[in-house]
Amino acid sequence: MFSHFAFFVSHALLLISLQAHCFEISTVNNEDSPSVWYSFGDESAAKSNWRQTTTDRYNESLAFYLARITSASYCSASTILQWNCLPCFLVAPLQSRKVVVDPKNDFQGIVGYSSHHDAIIISYRGSIDIQNWIDDFTFVQKKEYKNLPNVLVHEVFYRLYQEVAKQVVASVQDIRKEHKEAIILVTGHSMGGAVALICAFELSVLRALNVQAVYTFGQPRVGNFAFAELMQKNVPNLYRVTHNHDIVPHLPPTYLNFRHSAVEVFYDRYFQSHRVCSPIDGEDKTCSNACFPLGCNSIVDHLTYLNVTLGHVLC
Repeated sequence: MFSHFAFFVSHALLLISLQAHCFEISTVNNEDSPSVWYSFGDESAAKSNWRQTTTDRYNESLAFYLARITSASYCSASTILQWNCLPCFLVAPLQSRKVVVDPKNDFQGIVGYSSHHDAIIISYRGSIDIQNWIDDFTFVQKKEYKNLPNVLVHEVFYRLYQEVAKQVVASVQDIRKEHKEAIILVTGHSMGGAVALICAFELSVLRALNVQAVYTFGQPRVGNFAFAELMQKNVPNLYRVTHNHDIVPHLPPTYLNFRHSAVEVFYDRYFQSHRVCSPIDGEDKTCSNACFPLGCNSIVDHLTYLNVTLGHVLC
């Protein structure tokens, strides 16, 4: 059964990569084109204006930028460090960048500095191979979160972050030596979105670092209701971007006591419109949950967000 499923996914990956890549080249946002990457004018004013507009509402320009960075996180460590992968060419390079790696689980992320945003960007990729994708959703594995009673999280996601946590914290501290006022933005796709959520929680709550926003794409459920509530109370500007009938945001299922945190931002099939969903209910039934249970079955929708291809197919 897995071989047939892997065959389907590999062809879906190829199709969506070709479609999305063609669309990206023809409709690339002018704000992210090479001609303006390095000409922001009054940089201090730009930073001030950006922070003001980001702290109180969903910022689609920021989401697009973070999706580009997350796309690059799927590429090899060597090409990321040189910033010469195909997704790298479509976004301004992060400064002081490092690749955090867990070779045992074939997992990695990027930590770097964006001068335009005066922000430390932390981005995590999702799964590379189909077996890894299947392993991501071993639903019954939950563990209590350190010394927090009744707070349960998916053990795989928790363990993945712990494997790279020291590298992430060290990279953040190194960048902060030069950029003391920099905020922290955390992002990720699929499994990487789940790790991003745990990362943001640990940095902001356990280490008292300035996590300003979290944007995830196609993120699965990470923990129980107590964890979702804890995230909403302690981590600002949580935005979980979903796309049409993407299957992954509906895993693991709620009947196993997994819950999403608010706020969901739901996009239609062609990203022509979006809806910022309930500010308090991460399981808003009028957004992506509206297609549940029979319609939420698309892997193709999972591999493209804001017309950015997310996966290793472009690397």
